[in-house]
Amino acid sequence: MAFRQGLLTNLRDPKCAVFLIVLVPRFLPAEPSAAGTLEPAAVRAVANVA
Repeated sequence: MAFRQGLLTNLRDPKCAVFLIVLVPRFLPAEPSAAGTLEPAAVRAVANVA
């Protein structure tokens, strides 16, 4: 129930997605590799779990 409620809240309020779309490309390397692109995603996933 809590997951569904959080998902609906995030889908109705796109500010977080817009923030990440603007912020994340600044930290990606100019010539992206798989590891360089997945590293910020992994950090974000760990931060969400903690």
